[in-house]
Amino acid sequence: MNEVLEIDLGPGDRYSEFEIVRVLGRGAFARVFEARSPNFPSNVALKLSRTPINTEAMAIRALREIRILQNLRNPYVVHILDNGMGEDERWYMVMELLQGQTLLDAHDFETAMAADRQGQLRAIKMIYEACVGLDEA
Repeated sequence: MNEVLEIDLGPGDRYSEFEIVRVLGRGAFARVFEARSPNFPSNVALKLSRTPINTEAMAIRALREIRILQNLRNPYVVHILDNGMGEDERWYMVMELLQGQTLLDAHDFETAMAADRQGQLRAIKMIYEACVGLDEA
């Protein structure tokens, strides 16, 4: 039985037309990279499946995510610019690269948010933006 190697890319590595700038995130199904390509005017987020899409279940999952995200039009949801299958049969999705910070960076969940008016407004804004994005989905 052939063992399938997971994708392991770092800054300066290439995948298809993309040059990897940095790793943005790692999940059970895919890795997300900041990347650049001559086909896009600015850097993009490149979501790349960890392993080749070699089962029907994996293909259905990838296509479902693409379809859902392509239909969302919301300022709190990232937009898909392109998607496809690489030569190595890994699925990829090219998305706009958002600048900012993650929710984990924005708040220390080990500590309660300030109970004053400013803390309450900050919490309400975070929750509102998340709910608006989820409502679109």
